[in-house]
Amino acid sequence: MSDATISSTPVSGGTRIRALRECKSSDRSETGSSLILALIFIVVVSILVGAVSSMAMNDLNNTTQFNSATTLDYTATSVANLAIQSVRYTPTPTGVLSECWNAGGTSELALPPNNDITVAIWCDSASHSGSSQSRVVTMYACENNPGQNATASSCQANPLLTLVEAYDDYSVSGTDTCTTAPSATSCGFGASTLVWTWGTLANATGGQILNTINVTSSIPSPAYVGNTYQPSATTSSGDPVTITSASTAICTVSGGIVTFIAAGLCTVDFDDPGNFNYAPAQEQSQQIPVTVGP
Repeated sequence: MSDATISSTPVSGGTRIRALRECKSSDRSETGSSLILALIFIVVVSILVGAVSSMAMNDLNNTTQFNSATTLDYTATSVANLAIQSVRYTPTPTGVLSECWNAGGTSELALPPNNDITVAIWCDSASHSGSSQSRVVTMYACENNPGQNATASSCQANPLLTLVEAYDDYSVSGTDTCTTAPSATSCGFGASTLVWTWGTLANATGGQILNTINVTSSIPSPAYVGNTYQPSATTSSGDPVTITSASTAICTVSGGIVTFIAAGLCTVDFDDPGNFNYAPAQEQSQQIPVTVGP
């Protein structure tokens, strides 16, 4: 059995120093990398927190604005519906822009209770005697909170809500029930909404198609007392034309037939209040000189 020989390689002092330096350099490198990663993490988290906070604030602002706009629209709708019924039984003056909510009283109303939103509404009426749409009323609603001081003219120029309502004030027999003393039992047999739009109307006809009347019959010449005349006319809307006498002491109209009852100037009016698609047409007239027969 032989003796084992163990050999070792001595490590010099320079080699140890280099090894220690390399170890310390490696530690510093790892520490620097960790700090950079930590800083990146902090920046990313800060950005995410800021974004989430901004989104939350935007959602809060949008929710507040949405609720405010919804309440305003709700109030305007409520006031408009009340005005429709009020004007139905208490007519506003024809051709005059006047208060139409609670006619004769205030034009303002705040809904729901205990909020700070107030809406005012004004009406402009046009009459079409003898028509199934005897009154066509345009209504303008505006926000009228403190500091805004809405007026009829300012509201008409820039309304929150605009609507056009047609009323039928004629009984089955064709008698106008809404004359000198209107009441809830005699005025406003029917009502229909022709236009309901948020903001201003698209044009002067309320976004409806322009409507015209074309008188197709010629006046009788001569026209004698006791004679009759059957006028005729067409409209762009296709609706039947309403024919009435503006001088009932000279001539009368019944069943579309004009009867001359006295000497003078007979004026026959042609009207069409329009419908959901067509605007009211401009009134046309014929003037007929009536004389006593030979």
